[in-house]
Amino acid sequence: MGRIRNLVLNGTFRYELKLPDEEVLRVPEGFSVSLLYEYGFGLKHDISGDRGFAYASLEDETDYTEHVGVIGLSYSTIPLFKAKRFPIPLVASISYRKRFAGSNNVLKSEYIGFGLQIFF
Repeated sequence: MGRIRNLVLNGTFRYELKLPDEEVLRVPEGFSVSLLYEYGFGLKHDISGDRGFAYASLEDETDYTEHVGVIGLSYSTIPLFKAKRFPIPLVASISYRKRFAGSNNVLKSEYIGFGLQIFF
């Protein structure tokens, strides 16, 4: 039976909570807030060869888990652009990402990200 090489599978599970809209809120047009939890894992790699090297040592710590949280804020001028009140359709965003747990040398880390999308 043939082997499949360099195959990567990716899956996403998403849950969206829709809150009732009975309250009158003054939310600035174009702002969006996001909150994300991500669980990642990798299975142990199988590395072999015929040159007598210690191939098993390359397999060490290739299986891992990680837990990541991301919170973000973005602003879109698309509604204003469609209403001809802003000259460029764009989305500007800022996010904070933190890996708060992991196994097998997946270290805790955190960073701030900035994004700018311009549509043309």
